[in-house]
Amino acid sequence: MDTLSEFLARIRLQGRLFFAGTVHRTLQLDKPPGMAFIHIAPTGGLELAQPGVPRIEVDAPSVLFCPSSCRYDIRPVTPGACELVCASFRFLRESAPHMALGLTETLIFPIADLGPAAGVVQALIGEFRQEGPGRSRALELLFDYLLVLLVRRAVADGAISTGLLYALSDARLSCALEAMHRAPETAWTVEALARHAGMSRSRFADRFGSVLGVSPIQYLTGWRMKVAQDLLCEGVPIKVVASSVGYGSQAAFTRVFQNMVGQPPGEWLKQAARADIDTQPAR
Repeated sequence: MDTLSEFLARIRLQGRLFFAGTVHRTLQLDKPPGMAFIHIAPTGGLELAQPGVPRIEVDAPSVLFCPSSCRYDIRPVTPGACELVCASFRFLRESAPHMALGLTETLIFPIADLGPAAGVVQALIGEFRQEGPGRSRALELLFDYLLVLLVRRAVADGAISTGLLYALSDARLSCALEAMHRAPETAWTVEALARHAGMSRSRFADRFGSVLGVSPIQYLTGWRMKVAQDLLCEGVPIKVVASSVGYGSQAAFTRVFQNMVGQPPGEWLKQAARADIDTQPAR
């Protein structure tokens, strides 16, 4: 499994359909952090309005790739209505800030310019309009695939140049990330990770920090806690989890976990079990 695929599988970043239909007036979007959105406008004819910033008009049939930091209203450009199919993508468990995707502005892709991805978009539009059995699940699976295609396109276009989505697609940084992801229990050093990236220690540390905003060891600690959260939810005893992510004692692991997550492992697990992780249902 390549690094981006492994990352998406580990964080369970799955598309959830939350709107599919006709926007007659205004669709308000104000979602919590840690999410990304894909909106498909099969006919265009809409605008994005946000207080204090110029409105964005979408004339042609388009796909919008949006971070949660973009808080806006979607509305028809002219009186009447426009079609819209929307999916949200979020981490199913809380992740540390080092998991920032790197998407900071809404990216607008005219469907006619999407190349091979246009076929996936057309399949999504077809499912949306047919309303056949299993429609919602089919749309979610297609949105998952479209997300990968849009990440590739955004990185290739230079529209994403920082954060995990970019780093996981970078030939050198992805090698170091793959090493950490594959063996989080290893006592990694910056020197060892730099060798995986084929870079000098100083150049690697500078490059890693500029792209991800944290040091390699800070990222490693955060990734270990993410793996630990998954293992805890799978019922693995805390002592075993500690050794699985590179800690020699349960006490040492618990201290780091509480510093990173804000709660001891046992308390976090109880809260995670109670949490409602379902997204808003499609209307």
